[in-house]
Amino acid sequence: MGDVGVSAFAETLEGVSDYDDDDDDDDDEDDGDNDDPSQGKGKGKGKSKIKGKNKSKSKRGGNRLSVLGLAGCGMSDAGAIDLCGSLRTNDVLTTLDIRSNEFGDDGAVAIGRSLEVSLANVSNSTRKPLLTTSLDLQENTALRQLYMGNNDLGKSAATALGAALAKNVSLLVLDVSGTDLSKANAGLLAEGLHDNEALLELNISRR
Repeated sequence: MGDVGVSAFAETLEGVSDYDDDDDDDDDEDDGDNDDPSQGKGKGKGKSKIKGKNKSKSKRGGNRLSVLGLAGCGMSDAGAIDLCGSLRTNDVLTTLDIRSNEFGDDGAVAIGRSLEVSLANVSNSTRKPLLTTSLDLQENTALRQLYMGNNDLGKSAATALGAALAKNVSLLVLDVSGTDLSKANAGLLAEGLHDNEALLELNISRR
């Protein structure tokens, strides 16, 4: 399939959200005024209150894809970077399998950056990602399982993934098995675990 196919899937994932654009749109335009004259206030007001907004939970035609397997697809760094651009704006996909591809540090660094989510960047009330454009990413808080074993990951990849683990609050499973991480690189990855309270399973076996 290669990078062309990966890019096609990436496009379908981009901007897909499980949240309303405006959960409170019935009230946001109200400003405390009441349309019912019998209530004794707000007579003649509230006429411009916007109701009936599109409440679709998905921004791209109902795409509800939550599990995507792209293992062994010939994905290079370019494909991985393209895929990560979609992860930054997608909060529906929960499982991504990109094992046994051809990307290395550049692709892995992009993946790590797309997962850098700190508690400060998540709404405490709804866990909804705040839509910012800081740096080069919009943080992903949906992904729960990431399988990226059997790829050529080195020091830069380990550093980026370690930094992501230190900030990410949603990822539960990370598989980097078969990447033959050196002792030093495994240490860089492990450093991120000190500040991580979410991850339940980490696989760095050499199989």
